[in-house]
Amino acid sequence: MSDHIISRRVLRNARLGERYTELLHSSGLRIFVYPKKCSTIYAVLEVGLGSMDSEYLDAQGNEQTMPEGTAHYLEHKMFENEDGVNSDLKFSARGADANAFTSYDRTAYLFNCTSGLRACLSELLRFVTHPYFTEESVERERGIIAEEIRGAADHPWERAYSQLMKAMYKTHTVRNEIAGSERSIAGVTPELLYRCTDTFYIPSNMSLAVCGDVTPAEILRVVNECIPPEYQPPRFVRKTFDEDAHVVNERAISYMPVPKPVFYIGLKDTDISPDPAKRIHKDACMTLLFELIFSMSGKLCSELYEKGVISYGLYYGYSICERVATGTVSGESEDPEAVFAALLSYIEELKANGIPREDFERCRRVEYGNFVSELDSPENIVNMLLSFADDGSEMLSYAQLMESVTYEQVTEYLHRCFIKENMCLSVVYPEDMQE
Repeated sequence: MSDHIISRRVLRNARLGERYTELLHSSGLRIFVYPKKCSTIYAVLEVGLGSMDSEYLDAQGNEQTMPEGTAHYLEHKMFENEDGVNSDLKFSARGADANAFTSYDRTAYLFNCTSGLRACLSELLRFVTHPYFTEESVERERGIIAEEIRGAADHPWERAYSQLMKAMYKTHTVRNEIAGSERSIAGVTPELLYRCTDTFYIPSNMSLAVCGDVTPAEILRVVNECIPPEYQPPRFVRKTFDEDAHVVNERAISYMPVPKPVFYIGLKDTDISPDPAKRIHKDACMTLLFELIFSMSGKLCSELYEKGVISYGLYYGYSICERVATGTVSGESEDPEAVFAALLSYIEELKANGIPREDFERCRRVEYGNFVSELDSPENIVNMLLSFADDGSEMLSYAQLMESVTYEQVTEYLHRCFIKENMCLSVVYPEDMQE
């Protein structure tokens, strides 16, 4: 009997002693199985639908829109079943923990368990591919999500990040809240949710990743029991956005009852190659640059800390995919403007004098070590597997790529990307600082 597999390959990193299997099911479902001797099994079924997809093209090329927050709303509703028993309870009855999240570019449904993998995986595949919505249940969820939206609006870090994205982007849907607004979710109906699942919730727009003491054969048996083998072609085309390289506004300011100002500094990057190999190389270079510039062991952060401008270290990161690339730095400071000014000055110093060679080598070792340490966690492995695969890359080759990054390549990205007009500052100040 056919196993319904179109392609199969085993990816290895001999130096790290790690490997995993990638399978393409006849339905179009991508499957990643990462065998690892550990006490738990972690699995994620990912759907290629995120908050950025509120605008898309249908199969005929017609522009379609959904209310902001629809993908997140759908995530909440998928756990409900026609038999009246929520899938959360079904996982709990088997001793497993289940959850879900929505990001800008995907929705993920997940569980971890110590036993009963077959039943848990069957439930995961079943409820994500068999939506059930009613007017009553959709209306009931509206109040729950509205409360979540209000809670995020009252959180200073959420506020600072939200206004940062709106300050950086003019038309790109990445500027919108993942959960939407109370006004936008008022337009969510069962009919809309069914249209959304019909369009996006098909195996050819899904990926399954499992890490733990498992084999590809075990996972494939369950997939074949739950997923019809017939291929369904994509029913949408992702929309692209033509954004100016410069940020829309250099500042985004608001006031809340916080004891100390909290801030985000954003870097808008519109130089995104259509080639996945070039994107992942840029990711390695920019990740190394962010470590070099913003880590506590670097000159900028240590001087800001010694002067009392920041009370502790900075949180920072860079991400890139086919549709959007951004870098962010966040922290607390009595004077966020001084932090931003110091950052801009330090960047110009690095451009003029060059990156210290010893800093480059130190940061490359740090980032290599950070990647390797992620391989100790089944959860991190699964999330990285999917993240790399979504952008057309391969996870285990990243360590070698990081080692191959050169001083000259990183220097080039310092000059190309860290430009004042592409950066902005978002601050939430205490209310008593309002004029």
